[in-house]
Formats: sequence, C-alpha cells, structure tokens
Amino acid sequence: MAAMTSLKFLMIDDNDFSGEIKSVVSLPNLELVYLEDNFFEGEIDDSFFPEAPMLKHLDLSDNGFSGTVPPHFFVESSLEVLDLHGNIDIEGNLPQFPVEQSNLKVLALHENSISGHIPPSIGNLKGLRHLDLSYNYLTGFITDAVGDLKELEYLFLGSNDFNEGGIPFFIKDLGKLVDLSLKKTKRNNVIPLWIGT
Repeated sequence: MAAMTSLKFLMIDDNDFSGEIKSVVSLPNLELVYLEDNFFEGEIDDSFFPEAPMLKHLDLSDNGFSGTVPPHFFVESSLEVLDLHGNIDIEGNLPQFPVEQSNLKVLALHENSISGHIPPSIGNLKGLRHLDLSYNYLTGFITDAVGDLKELEYLFLGSNDFNEGGIPFFIKDLGKLVDLSLKKTKRNNVIPLWIGT
C-alpha cells in the first residue's frame, strides 16, 4: 500500500483487519482515513502520520492502538476530526495544544486510559464543536479554559476522577452547547440558577 502515493480516501472500517498500519501512515496525500472497528494495533507516536498535510479526518477508534496522543496532530495541522476513542492502551497525559488551532472540529478521546489534568491550553482549540474526554482517568479541577471554546456544541467529561465541585461556571459562556455530560465527576452543591437563564 505504501506505493499508492496518490490515495486520498481510505475507508476500511468495520472489518476484521489486524496487525500494524505502517504502510498507511506514510501515504502523503491522504485526506480521509477511517480505520475504526477493527483489530489494528501498534504504538501511536511522532512517527504516526508524520507528513500528511492534507489529512482532515482520522478515525482510529475501537482498535488496539497504544501510546499517547501525539502533539504533532495539533501543530500546523489540517485535521478537522480526530477520533481515537476505544483504544484502552492509549494513556499518558493530554498534550499541550498550540496557540490558535482553529481547524479541529471534533476531538474524541473517550474510553481510553488518559490521565493527568486537562491542560489550560485546550482553550486554544477555538474551532472545537465536539469534545469527548469521558471514561478516562483525568484528575484535578476542570479547567476554566474549556469556557474559551465558544463553538462547542457537545461536551462530554463524564466518568473521570476530577476534584469535587459544582457545575463549572464557565458552562454559562458556552452559548452553543446542546449536549453536556458531567456524570460521575463528583459534582455537588446545587444546580445554579444561570442554567435556566
């Protein structure tokens, strides 16, 4: 497959493929890659799609990949959709997100083993409409920087080990939000009045 250098769209999702995808990650002209719901494996690192300047959609969900979320996916990237959910061996901390990355619309990292805090730099992903970090091992306070994501319509943070607290006040600033999940995040106190205003 490495010889198919003109390939732009690769859609082999919902099959029974296995093994690594080294022959795919070196293809330079890929725009849409859907490999979800297979049995692929291998480590996601800096050599994973290192030079794919036109890559817009990358869906590797529900496979057996390992490693961490690579920072290079967010640096001068054309990515609009990054879905790595359902790879239980993706772990470590979330990366630092570069300043003013506005292309990314969907970031789905749920059902992995990501730990640590949500970095304040997540507020740099100004174009995000869908953020799902649920079912991980995230800790600390939910950073107010999430409130900088004014385009968010879907925010899922449930089933993490955040510090106890009420519903974050920054939720009030997310005027486009249509779906919010904070279940099993140790929320307490009362439902604030501003929820209904």
